[in-house]
Amino acid sequence: MKMKKLLVTVATVALLTMGGTSAFALSGWGDTQATAEYFPLGYGLGSTIENPFDSEWTYYYNDTGKTIGIRATLGSPSTLNYDFFYLTYDASGEQTSLILARDTGVGGTDTAEIVLRPGEKVYFNVIGHDATQYSPSAIYGFDLKLIAEQ
Repeated sequence: MKMKKLLVTVATVALLTMGGTSAFALSGWGDTQATAEYFPLGYGLGSTIENPFDSEWTYYYNDTGKTIGIRATLGSPSTLNYDFFYLTYDASGEQTSLILARDTGVGGTDTAEIVLRPGEKVYFNVIGHDATQYSPSAIYGFDLKLIAEQ
């Protein structure tokens, strides 16, 4: 556990030194959709999938008053294959989609581009590709970026 904390600290310092914004997830953090953590645009997340049943839930809410396009990017650890899916909800709270991002395999980068109207919300869930794809020490990266605004 001390080694994981050391790696998280070193990675945070490196990202902040280079001008990046980052967050690191903790065990028990965002383990269900009901406990999903808000994830602002322009941030990066580093975390682990600790066991076959672990996953990380985050969400973004479009409170900009404009229709926007965002890009979600998941970078799997070099020896593992992680995936993510996302669920979109309209301004009234009705689920409008459930989509698995395109899988690029072990060590790959999976991306999805999503359009959100004002008041819409998107939930993201990072998971292992199958029950063998996890490691309590291999850190994945996930980020959200604004790519279009109307």
